[in-house]
Amino acid sequence: MSPNHHIVWLNETNSTHTQATMGSKAANLARLCDAGLPVPAAFCITVDAWVDHFANTNQTVASPPDMTGLLPTASPGSDLEREILEAYRMLCARFGEKIEVVVRSSALSEDMANASFAGQYESYLNIQNEGDLLTAVKRCWASGWSEQVSAYTERCRASQPDTSRGMAIIVQQMIQAELAGVLFTLDPVSGATDCIVIEAVPGLAADFVSGTVNPARLVIDKYDHQIVRSDHVSIIPAHFSQSNAWAQLVELALQVEKTFQSPQDIEWAFQDGQFWILQTRPITVRPSHSDISNYTRANIGEVMPGVVTPLTWSTFIRALQMGERDDQQVRPSEISTLINGRAYMDMQIMWDNYSHILGINPATVLGRGLGCDLRGREAALSAASPPVGIATTLRKTTYVWLEMLTPGLTRPRIKAQLQHQLEPALKVMGQEKINGHDSLEVWHDIERLLQLASRAFLMHMHASFIALCAYAYMRDSLVKVVGKEVADSLVSTTFHSPMSAAALHSALRALASEVKASPETVRLFSNLSGDQLFGALSKNQRGQLLLDQVIQAARLAGDRAVQEFELRAPRWSEDPRPLLVTLRALIVGGGDSS
Repeated sequence: MSPNHHIVWLNETNSTHTQATMGSKAANLARLCDAGLPVPAAFCITVDAWVDHFANTNQTVASPPDMTGLLPTASPGSDLEREILEAYRMLCARFGEKIEVVVRSSALSEDMANASFAGQYESYLNIQNEGDLLTAVKRCWASGWSEQVSAYTERCRASQPDTSRGMAIIVQQMIQAELAGVLFTLDPVSGATDCIVIEAVPGLAADFVSGTVNPARLVIDKYDHQIVRSDHVSIIPAHFSQSNAWAQLVELALQVEKTFQSPQDIEWAFQDGQFWILQTRPITVRPSHSDISNYTRANIGEVMPGVVTPLTWSTFIRALQMGERDDQQVRPSEISTLINGRAYMDMQIMWDNYSHILGINPATVLGRGLGCDLRGREAALSAASPPVGIATTLRKTTYVWLEMLTPGLTRPRIKAQLQHQLEPALKVMGQEKINGHDSLEVWHDIERLLQLASRAFLMHMHASFIALCAYAYMRDSLVKVVGKEVADSLVSTTFHSPMSAAALHSALRALASEVKASPETVRLFSNLSGDQLFGALSKNQRGQLLLDQVIQAARLAGDRAVQEFELRAPRWSEDPRPLLVTLRALIVGGGDSS
């Protein structure tokens, strides 16, 4: 162990060297060293060194000036400078020659589970001498006050005192990589846990991490370690397109995940036949829901139909949050969530939102108005809804009914807000030139645009809330007078046309007649059902042709599903088994089934 007060060697840490001493990044690397994993030789300049250097500037943490200009020019003090250079010489002595090093930040707020601060701080590569090393260390310290870190901290709502800017520094052997990149021990977009995602570029990963190079991307099965999908692999050496080339890295990644007991985002490098772990952090955006029975894709799945990128989602949520009040009980940003990369809404929160309004049935709003799949869920949703007092019920009821009964006042109010507030602001922004704006000014422009989008979206949500309440009351009132079937045909939102159902049934009847001409296929339908029937049809040419005809019939009829507007449910063309039930009844029984 080094006697130096401000230096800790990553392979010699003990219980006194915690994350508060070394920062998250260095502490993680120290754990990997302790686990015997290949980490380049390195030492850590502790957070105490940052504190001492900061003290030499004669500034207070409470009111820092432009630290990005001040810290790099201030002297670290003779004792601290001596400790840093002595550690660097010891590192070079391990290799018997002067080596190049990389200087990386290890901030207290970095690589956390809820905010990674990835790419926000500075790193310096190929440092070759003592003078450059001291300069790089001081610049790393100063990067904690950069505009981009301040903006990121604000966006993450990391409302911590400025001492959270405290930063340790990692001085690490420079790996002259033949290949480098990042690895995720689960799919960071879809959340799939059965695969590993590797992104790689030739040489160093600096350009890739900064976003200036499009990497090769490989998806590898976590269990048999075979490549299941690859893209843009032409940029890397040919043998890396084979699964066995990645076996060593995959095994290392699984050991890293086991060490931290959570999915990891790993930066790696390859040199002379050896993979090295340069850093690891928890994957900060990943699904956290194992039971999605209370979540729905209805409605939001039409707005965001596919996998949603983290940037799109964070922008969407930020726009919602900007329009929310501190005293608001139901927050739009809390209704929506990302599960396996797709947008969902919490049915319990929506049920509670439409509950306790006299004359309004939340089951009608969610099930018929929005198209949520409530089968078997109504009783549970109702039981889980928190009770409210008479005053709250009267307040909600009065508000909703006043809005529903005075559309002549509500519509002009919304129209006036759009015309007199949003449209002029958008027009002004459209006339501005941003070519000369720096990054902070561009961010402020984006914030203004998000504020306008937030106001427009909240107007939309208000109008939709009242419209759905009016629909539910009208539909339920009609049910009492003319019955459910007629009521649904008169005020249809998620109810599909009986003409489409009739067309589909007619097509299935025609297919049943064709099947009856084949005794072999009739025997198949007679002896099997459900998944067994579907599997048997999928395995032979005649059966596959029949399935294709069923799928085609479903598409011509509008490609419905059992629960029409619940977009988490597969369409009939995606899973034709419900239609095979009807087809089997027509073939075997010769009768009618729907």
